[in-house]
Amino acid sequence: MLTGDLKQAALSAAQIYVAPSYSEGFSMSVLEGMAAELPCVITTECNFPEAAAAGVAHVVDLDSDAIANAISQCLASPQIAKAMGQRARKFILQNYTWDQAARRLIQVYEAVIEQKPLPAWHSAIQPVIPSVI
Repeated sequence: MLTGDLKQAALSAAQIYVAPSYSEGFSMSVLEGMAAELPCVITTECNFPEAAAAGVAHVVDLDSDAIANAISQCLASPQIAKAMGQRARKFILQNYTWDQAARRLIQVYEAVIEQKPLPAWHSAIQPVIPSVI
């Protein structure tokens, strides 16, 4: 497992982040790839439908052909892939920073204390609308 400077170096040297996962709860590594402005190819098993909805990653079935096709698309269209990576970073900064996590946790505590419904998380995620995917 890479950590610290080695992880940063690997992300900086990468052209694409690929997560062909069989099962994820909440993948920090996908967030790190997106934050590094990398175009991302992730499988549906990464459980990150917000990425597809926001157009910030190729979300494909766990199938070698689907993964290979998404990687090929990124490599064949570097400008589109770069734009996806830029949207991905913006998406992460808008929705997945520690400040955002703290604000959302405070909202949950306030709702519990005031005996109100919990916030609707899906509406709190702000998609970055792509011009071209």
